[in-house]
Amino acid sequence: MLKKIFIFLAMLVVVFGCAQQQKDSPDNITEETHQVEANVAIAEISLEVTGMTCGVCAGKVKDALTKVEGVTEIVSVSHTDKKAVVKVKKDKVKPSALVEAIAAIKELADNQPVYTAQVIE
Repeated sequence: MLKKIFIFLAMLVVVFGCAQQQKDSPDNITEETHQVEANVAIAEISLEVTGMTCGVCAGKVKDALTKVEGVTEIVSVSHTDKKAVVKVKKDKVKPSALVEAIAAIKELADNQPVYTAQVIE
């Protein structure tokens, strides 16, 4: 009997947890929010990034770019191409902010910057 109660409670947690996730999902954004977002000018910016030698490096660059306010999408970050492409809100992000975010990545061993970037025009 105790086992059945435990299973029932576990099912309730799963059901209510899923319902909460659904409520907060991006699919449930109001039409008004979509309207506001639709009026925002988006620009795609390509950056040449030096210092990336592996997938972990590309991950660090991606993380740094994601934290820049106004970045809407990381299109790609490739250590083989030495390139990062992002989409940004045009009125919120200057390309120099992206360059600075990449330059601010420090290597843990010696706390020195390892990556540099420049905008590809």
